[in-house]
Amino acid sequence: MNQKIGHNTDDSDALLLHVVDGESVIDGDLGVWARVARFLRAPFASAYRHRDLIRVILKRELDERFKGSQAGWIWALTAPLLSLLIYTFAFGGSAVLPNKTAAKSAYDYSLFVFGGLIAFNFFAEMAYRAPSLLQEYAHFIKQTLFPAEMLAVISTLRASAYAGIGVTLMLAAQLAFTHTLSWTVLLLPVWAVFFMAFLIGLTWFLSALGAFTRDVSYLMMTISP
Repeated sequence: MNQKIGHNTDDSDALLLHVVDGESVIDGDLGVWARVARFLRAPFASAYRHRDLIRVILKRELDERFKGSQAGWIWALTAPLLSLLIYTFAFGGSAVLPNKTAAKSAYDYSLFVFGGLIAFNFFAEMAYRAPSLLQEYAHFIKQTLFPAEMLAVISTLRASAYAGIGVTLMLAAQLAFTHTLSWTVLLLPVWAVFFMAFLIGLTWFLSALGAFTRDVSYLMMTISP
């Protein structure tokens, strides 16, 4: 809950007291950078407050992903594994990577392509689903006090589960093929945090546009097939 409390006065510089979730905050006491920090921190604080709701809905979405399938989550592992095998056979003979450096092994190019597709598929799934996200959960939003902004977080975490399987498989293949891992693998968590933050923001933007027109959905189907 966000309330503004002030005095009836003609002074345009009068301070406003914001009551946010039971905590009083006076805007006049905050500098520019403090306000920016509060703005950037707000989505994470909101996600933490609704963590139980996020966990319940995320579990339901993950359970329903392969509902009715006999193999279930085996498909989540089989699909990227088949892709990796195809790329290995198709590009295993490439001697030069796209950055013009020589491949250290016959599998470098296939792993390079596979890693890029993990990121692209992560983005494509979010971009494809985002415009219709509010319509998908309209019954929750209309009938309950459902925090609609958390849908982007839930959707991103759902997609990250499958991306995580692909990354794990890629690292395992790297170890199996080359018997070594680059030190840059330590930067993967940093990349994941910033990329997921970008996708959450993108989902907020596209879902807001999709609430007004379905043309956004058709546009994203074209951009991210």
